[in-house]
Amino acid sequence: MSIPKIVYNPLIPNQEVRLLATIRSTDIIKLYDKLSGIDTSSYFSSIDSVSLYQCNTTGYRFYYPFNLAGDGAFYAEIQRKKKHEGLDYYRDWSYDNEFARELIFKDAKVLEIGCGTGKFYEGMRLKINDFTGLELNEQAVFQAQEKGYNVRNELIEEHCKTNPGVYDFVCAFQVLEHIADVGSFLSASLSCLKKGGMLIIGVPNNEPYFQRFNKYETFNLPPHHMGLWNLSVFEKLTKFMPLSLKKVMYAPKNERILVDAYLRAKLWSGVKSLPRFHSAYDKLKMLLLAPVTVPLSIIKRYTTGINGGYIVVAFEKI
Repeated sequence: MSIPKIVYNPLIPNQEVRLLATIRSTDIIKLYDKLSGIDTSSYFSSIDSVSLYQCNTTGYRFYYPFNLAGDGAFYAEIQRKKKHEGLDYYRDWSYDNEFARELIFKDAKVLEIGCGTGKFYEGMRLKINDFTGLELNEQAVFQAQEKGYNVRNELIEEHCKTNPGVYDFVCAFQVLEHIADVGSFLSASLSCLKKGGMLIIGVPNNEPYFQRFNKYETFNLPPHHMGLWNLSVFEKLTKFMPLSLKKVMYAPKNERILVDAYLRAKLWSGVKSLPRFHSAYDKLKMLLLAPVTVPLSIIKRYTTGINGGYIVVAFEKI
């Protein structure tokens, strides 16, 4: 597939973008197969490579083509695989949920986008009773509705048409990175908020890549993730949308110097495989970079610190 000269900016349509990198489709398919046993080949049947672009103004990075985003069936398959392993794809109560709990006042009207089976609401029931959840995984919707939760299989773009200015809080935990048309998603979310209401967003912290420098982190690639976010992008977003950034929190800091150095070396050496699949040659290439990567990670740890792998922000609608 040829790459067009002009690619639509999904965050700020009138701002220019530039090509940062291309990743072979076969590499992505192999990574998903090795990590999770999920066949993603149907998403890449007509393309040889995936492009990573960056907005010149905000720094937001996104994958192209946009139609690579996983659908409800894709997430149902991940959920099924996790359940088979005795795990749950939908997280238990986490740092970003606690961040939101401290901001949400009693009896507030709350909308959660991408609510899964309703775990956030389960932790908030004593504080709020007016909750609406949106979820596209039909299996998760069924499980939430079985528990009596007000959860709908509906896009935020549809929901906002009948619920303008209704909510005090709109929350999206680990959702925005999955969305291709992020501008539409954010505009619809804001439309649902009352003036002065709060938009709370939690995403993987990509500085510059998830879990620091890991360009080939499998679940940070399409069809799972479609965009890469960090604090700088959120800060610049306030110049283009009626938002004021009020509060920021990183997940507990990852201060493991050797892990940070390993991920730097993995990126610089071009190693794409998962740790358990590293060849002797892969290990040698990364080891030879240790005299540079380890000191850099030590400096980072004891100067600015090594931020956690996730970030959550709270915006006020103005």
